[in-house]
Amino acid sequence: MITVVLGGQYGDEGKGSVTSWLSSRFKFDMVMRFGGANAGHSCTKEGEVFDMQQLPCSWVNGNVNIYLPETALVDKEIFLKEVAQAREHGFKGKIWLSPRATLIDKEDKGWRETTKKIGTMGSGVAPTRAKRLLRMATKVYPDKDLLEFCEDDFTPHHILADRRKQILVEGSQGFGLSLNYGYYPYTTSTDLTLYNVLAECGVPYGVHEVKACLVIRTFPIRVPNPPDGTSGNMWNELTWEKVSEICGRDIKVQYDFRPPVYPEPIPKRIAEFDGELVKRAVWHIRPKVIFLTHMDWFFPQLEQTGITVEVQKKVKEYEEKIGGHFIEYISLGVGKILPIWTMK
Repeated sequence: MITVVLGGQYGDEGKGSVTSWLSSRFKFDMVMRFGGANAGHSCTKEGEVFDMQQLPCSWVNGNVNIYLPETALVDKEIFLKEVAQAREHGFKGKIWLSPRATLIDKEDKGWRETTKKIGTMGSGVAPTRAKRLLRMATKVYPDKDLLEFCEDDFTPHHILADRRKQILVEGSQGFGLSLNYGYYPYTTSTDLTLYNVLAECGVPYGVHEVKACLVIRTFPIRVPNPPDGTSGNMWNELTWEKVSEICGRDIKVQYDFRPPVYPEPIPKRIAEFDGELVKRAVWHIRPKVIFLTHMDWFFPQLEQTGITVEVQKKVKEYEEKIGGHFIEYISLGVGKILPIWTMK
């Protein structure tokens, strides 16, 4: 079986938390990370929070082998830093990197004239994908700093082709940023649907049963507007102060700080829950499990109280907003997940 963790909004839904939680409770033979070095996914190990951009968050909960496939877009500096970090904190699993994956060149990072009005993060992912399409990209092999990770693809491909294996895939960004199904042109450079993610991970057709896990959050967020433009559509955008008022408590503002794109910390955009967007994501992805994160914003004592009648009522409100689809799990912080049927 292949379990795929996907975002249903604009990213930052908590996919890293869900990935690390799943890897701590189920035995997987391999974990993959889809896409490039985009915005970080958060995970925790022994109380320390890590924001991962290249490696999947599963490394914090064991030694399951990690594979970045042929379609990976690799920022070498970030990749090597995260490998060193994982090793330093005890990860002993194998880290494979396809020799046919693509390197992000330094000159492709940062804002460009064609994209600086749409809130790109400047990670270099889009121009690197474009270079690959034009047959101009730089391959990982034979970069001397990455050779130790570039074994032949036979071993991970053998795992991918074995229906008995349990494989976990961590997606990046969220459905609303899909190139063809999001709000073009304020999108990322690929589609964030189940079919596309499986294809980009090299999953052979018809071998595995596939289980999609959709992650959504109580208040969707997206990157800040650029100085002379917008990062795209958000239904009923709010201020962080208004979110605190709705939740009845002070909510910590989340910032982006990524020089030279954002040279100073700037608040991310935040909005009311958009049920229509999530219903579209559900229609395309057909998840078997839905996770709702940031429920602790409404219930700050959730870890102590567990699932109460009030919590279940609030979850029911969100289920109604997405057409009655069941929400099976909620989060109460990074890597902390509760099934909603566990009443106290």
